Amino acid sequence: MEKRVYPDRSETVYFFGTCLMDAVYPDAGMAAIRLLQAQGVEVVFPPEQSCCGQPAYNSGFVREARAVARKQIRAFPKPYPIVVPSGSCA
Repeated sequence: MEKRVYPDRSETVYFFGTCLMDAVYPDAGMAAIRLLQAQGVEVVFPPEQSCCGQPAYNSGFVREARAVARKQIRAFPKPYPIVVPSGSCA
């Protein structure tokens, strides 16, 4: 059996809170941040982040969804891993 090789762990990560965490499950988002911090990971939460744009895209507003997605890309400028607590938003 081959031994699994894991990439080096990042000391700093971004946390993309998602509108779902913000509006419906804020306690779950805060718990996820605390779990990361308990492992010694610095968590950066860019305050200018917002929705990923998926609701607009799913509603047929492709141009608007693209603008929202581009804004999110600018909110996370450094090459840190991004933790997203919602699979559909990732």
